[in-house]
Amino acid sequence: MNTPNSYARCSISSYHNQGPLFQERNRAAGTWRVTEPVGPSGSKKRLRSVVLLTVTAMLAQQPGVAFADNGKSSGSLASQPAGNLVEEGTGDGIYEGSGSAWEAYAGAAAAATCFMASALEPERLPLPGDPINQKMRYLSVFAAAVGRSQAIRVTFENLAPPYDPWNGIKMWLAQPVTFCESAGKVSPPCPPHPPTGQNIGATLQCEPHFMDWSTLGVVHVSHEGIIPSATYTVQVIDSTCAMLESNFSDQLSMTTSRWGDVVRNCVTCPCGPPDGVVGIPTDVTAALDKFKNLGPPYLPCYAVMKVRADHDWEAANRRVDISDVTFCLDAFRGEGYPPPAFNDPSLRPCSP
Repeated sequence: MNTPNSYARCSISSYHNQGPLFQERNRAAGTWRVTEPVGPSGSKKRLRSVVLLTVTAMLAQQPGVAFADNGKSSGSLASQPAGNLVEEGTGDGIYEGSGSAWEAYAGAAAAATCFMASALEPERLPLPGDPINQKMRYLSVFAAAVGRSQAIRVTFENLAPPYDPWNGIKMWLAQPVTFCESAGKVSPPCPPHPPTGQNIGATLQCEPHFMDWSTLGVVHVSHEGIIPSATYTVQVIDSTCAMLESNFSDQLSMTTSRWGDVVRNCVTCPCGPPDGVVGIPTDVTAALDKFKNLGPPYLPCYAVMKVRADHDWEAANRRVDISDVTFCLDAFRGEGYPPPAFNDPSLRPCSP
C-alpha cells in the first residue's frame, strides 16, 4: 500500500492471525478497506487483528475530519500528532462496510490529496476555425496543469491491420527531449537559420513518468504505434492520486491524418491542416520544401513543420530527408501504410 500513488501514506501491522490481508476499494465512497476472511464459509469479512495505522502529517493537517467506529472511538484527525500510531481494538466490530476508523482515515486521504487533472488540449493552427494541427506520425498536445507533477497516458484505441493487435494498449509519455526544427538536424545545438526553432518531443514507455509538463509548451509524441489513420485517447493523472480510472482526467481523443497527407495547401501561412487527400502540388511539394528547409524569400513563410512532414521509419525519427519525400510520393500513387520498406510491427509493448 505504501506506493507513490496511494491516497494515504501509511503502514499496517498485524499482531494476530497474520494470514493474508486483502485490500478492497469502494470506488463510490473513495475509501480503502483491509479485511481478512473469517473462514471459508464466512459471508462477512473482518479484520481480526490489531491494526496500527500511521497517518502522515498530510492527513493530520486536515482540520475537523472526524472518525468513528460504531461508537467505539471518535475524535479528529486534526487532533492526532503527525506520524502518530492510531490503534484500533481487536477488530471484532470492524466489518466490511461498517464505517471503521480505518475507512475514515482513507476516505479523508482520498478527499484531501487527489488533485483531479484537467483534460489536455491539442496543438492548433493559428488559422480561421482554430483547426487542430493534425499529423501522421505524432500526437501534439499542450501538457498538464502549472506546477503539478503529473503523468500523461496514451491509449491505442483504433489501429488498422497489421497494428490492430496493439488496440487497447496503454502507454505513458517518457522523459521529454529537445530536437531541432531544421529538417536534417535532430539534436541541439540547432542551426540558427533556416529555420530557427526547437521542439519538445517524447516517446512512449510502459511506466508513468511524473513531472511538471506545463513548462514545456507543446509536446510532440512519437512511437512505432503512432501511425496514420489511427485514433488515440490521451489522459492525465496527478502524482497525488491512486492509479484508478476514476482519477484520470477526461479523455482527449486524437486522430492521425492519412498516410502521405501533410497539408491542405500552403496558400495560407502557416500551411493548412491535412485534408484527407494526397497530391503532388500540395503534400509532396510541402515535404520537398521542408527537406530543403525553404522559407522566405522562396516561400511566403517557412515550410511546413518537421513533425508534419516526417514519414519514416517504424518510429518517426524527427528528421526530414529525401526518403520522406519518396514515401509521400508513394502514398500519392496509392501505396498504403505500412509501406513494404517497413518491418512488421513489434510485439505488444505493454499490457492493456
